[in-house]
Amino acid sequence: MRVMEAVIFTNDLQGDFLETLHAGPAQDWCLEEYDELDEASDVEDPEKKARDDLEEYKREVADKETLFQLAVVETARRSVEDKQVQLDLERAQMEREDFRGQILRTK
Repeated sequence: MRVMEAVIFTNDLQGDFLETLHAGPAQDWCLEEYDELDEASDVEDPEKKARDDLEEYKREVADKETLFQLAVVETARRSVEDKQVQLDLERAQMEREDFRGQILRTK
């Protein structure tokens, strides 16, 4: 109805429109002049719904980005810990080999 209203007002057809309403089958329900041709809608505003959906999507994306960043930091921390454990194991293995060599030399 908004598009129709815009066309009617842009082309200055208000009088013709009202005459047509009163002369046709619509005259049974159209008994008075219209101040505004736009009708109220029973349906939720689709633009508002789209904006709300977009805001919800942005919040979800922000939450997922935060979780991803936390996962990256945790992975890096574990990687450092794993490298430290690997170095400790290599050091222990070298000490064991040195100790074994000392024992074999003393015999």
